[in-house]
Amino acid sequence: MQELWLERGRGPWSLRAGLLAPDADFWALDRSARFVNGGFGAPSTVSLNLPGAPLYPLASAGLRLAFDAGDGATWRLAAVDGDAGDPLDDNRHGLDVDFGQGALAVVEFERVHDRGGDATPDRWRVAAWRHSGPFVDAGGAPRGASFGVTAGWERALGDNLGGFVRGNATRGAASLAPLAVEVGLDARFPDQAPGTFGLALGWIDVDPGLGAAAGIDEPDRELVVEATWALPVGDFTVQPDVQYVHQPGGSDAVDGAWVLALRVAWTFER
Repeated sequence: MQELWLERGRGPWSLRAGLLAPDADFWALDRSARFVNGGFGAPSTVSLNLPGAPLYPLASAGLRLAFDAGDGATWRLAAVDGDAGDPLDDNRHGLDVDFGQGALAVVEFERVHDRGGDATPDRWRVAAWRHSGPFVDAGGAPRGASFGVTAGWERALGDNLGGFVRGNATRGAASLAPLAVEVGLDARFPDQAPGTFGLALGWIDVDPGLGAAAGIDEPDRELVVEATWALPVGDFTVQPDVQYVHQPGGSDAVDGAWVLALRVAWTFER
């Protein structure tokens, strides 16, 4: 089981309680969600720096408060158990609740600007997070908390073209991946081919000290280039995908790797 929650709204406010995965509500952009590589979903500065964090496919107990400020502006605040456990060991059913490893708090401001007509709205999101659990910095010294920021923006660049960019940063001395940047484009060519084409690039910096301590040979950085095509076929969307990963795992000693994938989505209505 992943998310399981109840939500109650009153006026511009809504409160959600239960098993929550912050990446379902925070950080992501609609256009980046088209891509298969995990780095275009939850920020790598969160997923790589917080082992056991409640990210897809895991969730943990917590609360999420949202406030609709009007004119396309929304504030969100969440506080969840900072360690969702190991799905192969102590949390096989996604129901384990244990606050002994600290809490993860996220606050985000989102603004959606309607450009009128059939144009896709512009969107930008700015978020900050803090994990209260203990961790060890690059020098092996214990620290009391970890925190980071994320800022993302997406918009239509033409009738059949759109793009996004997102930057992520954490406190470098305490983070295996202190910096990450993602940028991408998606395009439709209705007169030539059906579906939506996408091209994206993701860059992750790896801290040399923590990388070496984690067993990464010659830690440096990782670069991902992904090309994808989402093709509608009846009630299904068939999406062939190809990725090239330069320095997989952030190791300068590892050759580049190609990844081929196929994602199939089924949309159904009653």
